[in-house]
Amino acid sequence: MATPSEARLHSADAAESAQLPNSRAKFGVWPGGLGHTAPKFSANNAPVSRARFNRALILSVAAPFLLMTAVVAVLLWSIRDLQAGRFTWQVGVLLTLMVAVSVAILATFELVSLSRTYQRSLSRSDALSGELGRREAHFRNLAEAIPQMVWTCAPDGSPEYFNQRWHEYAGGVQSANQPWLERVHVEDEAGVRQNWEACIASGKAFTAELRLRSVAANYRWHLARALPLRNESGEIVRWLGTFTDIDDQKRAEEALLRLASIVETSDDAIYSKDLQGVVTSWNSSAERMYGYTAEEIVGQSVSALSPPEKLEEMEEMLSRVRRGELVEHCETVHLRKDGKPLEVSLAISPIRTASGLITGASTIARDVTERNRAADALRKTEKLAATGRLAGTMAHEINNPLEAVTHLIYLLQHNASLDPEAREYAQLAADEVNRIGHIAKQALGFYREAAAPTEVNISDLLRDVVQLYAAGAQNKTVKLAAELESEATVPAFPGEMRQVFSNLIVNAVDAVPRGGTVKARVKDGRNWRTQARGIRVLVADNGPGIPAALRHRIFEPFFTTKGERGTGVGLWVSEGVVQKHSGSIRLKSSTGRSHGTTFSVFLPY
Repeated sequence: MATPSEARLHSADAAESAQLPNSRAKFGVWPGGLGHTAPKFSANNAPVSRARFNRALILSVAAPFLLMTAVVAVLLWSIRDLQAGRFTWQVGVLLTLMVAVSVAILATFELVSLSRTYQRSLSRSDALSGELGRREAHFRNLAEAIPQMVWTCAPDGSPEYFNQRWHEYAGGVQSANQPWLERVHVEDEAGVRQNWEACIASGKAFTAELRLRSVAANYRWHLARALPLRNESGEIVRWLGTFTDIDDQKRAEEALLRLASIVETSDDAIYSKDLQGVVTSWNSSAERMYGYTAEEIVGQSVSALSPPEKLEEMEEMLSRVRRGELVEHCETVHLRKDGKPLEVSLAISPIRTASGLITGASTIARDVTERNRAADALRKTEKLAATGRLAGTMAHEINNPLEAVTHLIYLLQHNASLDPEAREYAQLAADEVNRIGHIAKQALGFYREAAAPTEVNISDLLRDVVQLYAAGAQNKTVKLAAELESEATVPAFPGEMRQVFSNLIVNAVDAVPRGGTVKARVKDGRNWRTQARGIRVLVADNGPGIPAALRHRIFEPFFTTKGERGTGVGLWVSEGVVQKHSGSIRLKSSTGRSHGTTFSVFLPY
């Protein structure tokens, strides 16, 4: 059990230790604080503690001594006043000496005990001071060695310490007392300052991405973090912060975001696969083009996009990528999710790591189905145009011998040697030659065009077109009839209008089955929107009709319902010609019981 003096000394030692700037009471987890030297409890501090020891010693000895003096005085006074005289002064002196010796022994024991306790306390203090010094040196070296900029500041945010990385970035030790907020980019400063002040007020950890100005006046992105260091009572004694350079990472992220945006907004299908052909990414255009969602196709083999007869070709492309080769502008056929073929143009390139290792392939697929269809239709159209030019040339060349034949038949008809039967044959020959001449004239009308619009009688023009295709309709047992109810004229290019009516009649004849009916009607009418007066031409058939899902595409270029027999340019060209004449063309069709299709062309007077 400790003596009262030992208890007092332990209390003094605890109070002394509480005043030391140790890691727990003052500097949190960073002993001594970065940038500050901790006071060391060693021989230099000994006089202060020795004075306390002397005060404790005097107290420990003086109290028993005064007590002994008081006892002796009382005894002597008692002996002198005793009436019995049993005690003499010699007995008092002997008693006093015994008490003095006892007190001296007790004082000596307490002095030795105090000395040992002091030595132990002094040794612990020296060890603690040495440990604090070693830890401070260790953590200072650590703060200077790490690649981040390390700093500390007071609880109110005023700067206290910056490591060498900060001095190198900010421009020397003259920036040590400068608040780091002064180096934040003006676009980031308001938000960062508000965040930092809120953290100081609340004591919460601080985190922000910001741009810091370097000594060369350049700005780089940094990740700022700061933690509050607290003492045993929970009070913040300082803030420990770091700045980590993330500029390269930030720029890489921005580049990846731009690349991802380009990939997602591209009209081409862009997807990637590994070296075994397993799809690893799939953009939105690929979803629209192939019909597969990313969830459905990612993780599946790319062979799902290829028809069976093209699997070998796909494997060959993948082999070329494994060898590091590029596959450029390769046109092939893929399959949609619904099984429809898709003509695509592929560009495939290997995906490499930073070390050059090939890990996969990136594919850009462009849908060229419509392009190829348009090119095919254009080739057919050019053939038709060439055929038309040839027909015009032949019609021109036929006109000269036809004119001679016409003259010869005329002379033959007026020859007196002919009997009535021969004269009749000559008349039939003249009629056929005239019909051939009329057909040749119509062919020239398709080929030759006037330089400016002329007044055209639409009924006469439609009559000629009906006559031109009557024989073909008759061969198909299709009844082709014209109902001409107006003789009005409109300003038009006759060759172009003849082409429009020819397209409508030919399409109608092709649409109806054998025994069907096609009617071409001309009448006066009005524009349904503007109420302008003009000529309306109706070409109607009793064919199967056009499905509702296809009607809105009828006038699209290169769209056809005839399959390989159609070019898809007839109605597109017809619409352009009618609009050129300030007119309109409309479609009405039904696939129900009263099926059939009617095209209505309006031409203003």
